[in-house]
Amino acid sequence: MKQIFFILIALSFSVDAFTQPNGDRIKNRVEARRIGFITQRLNLSPEESQQFWPIYNQYTEKMKQIRTSVKLDKPLEDMSDADAEKLIMSEMDKQSRELELRKEYYQKLKKVISPKKIAKLYKAERDFKAEMLKQLHEIKQMKQNRQGQMPNRQGNPLPNKN
Repeated sequence: MKQIFFILIALSFSVDAFTQPNGDRIKNRVEARRIGFITQRLNLSPEESQQFWPIYNQYTEKMKQIRTSVKLDKPLEDMSDADAEKLIMSEMDKQSRELELRKEYYQKLKKVISPKKIAKLYKAERDFKAEMLKQLHEIKQMKQNRQGQMPNRQGNPLPNKN
């Protein structure tokens, strides 16, 4: 049942991906993988999933808003001490708002899933991020390796003799 649920979610994101620009398509693929990853790690029942995802999606949307609220106006090297202090205070405020949001949504999620599953959720979020960073690094490495090679007439790569 859970596998069918995951497949349906992944398919719905895949269909949307063909109608959207490349950047949105990639975001949707990552989002579908995140949903599958978290669903698998938490071992959510269909009933839990139905209640969990709207709350969690609301939480992640609010968290995105908080995280994008602090931006560098100019490079650190060009900042005065007053600008740097303002940036630091904004960052601390942002972290406080993130913590308050986590506390608020912990209480909401606790009504839907167990504290143990919430702890698994936090770990799954960290693990998913680490996995995405690892894959991004591997993709960069593959691109760098390809750029260092030129194909011969048969399409096989030959070392670049620069």
